[in-house]
Amino acid sequence: QGRFATMVPAQDFFGGKIRVIRPLCAVRESMVESIVHTLNLPVVSIDCPLKNENLRVDFKRIVGELSGINRYARENIIRSLTNIDMDYLPTGE
Repeated sequence: QGRFATMVPAQDFFGGKIRVIRPLCAVRESMVESIVHTLNLPVVSIDCPLKNENLRVDFKRIVGELSGINRYARENIIRSLTNIDMDYLPTGE
């Protein structure tokens, strides 16, 4: 797609008419799985034909591989989204 974007914890849409709040966006999937198991919570399956074939699945695998090399890879990637050095970015010209 040639675009770099991220999901923010709270985001307005349609000029502020709708606000999406993602309260668990900073919680690791492993923590959610642990709590689900501990509390014996039901799990709803994703009924999407592309649930295993999308960019999110690809990047989850890539970040997992990077985390095997550097245990702080995930945190560093997230931190880099707000620590941009504009002097080292192309101008788009």
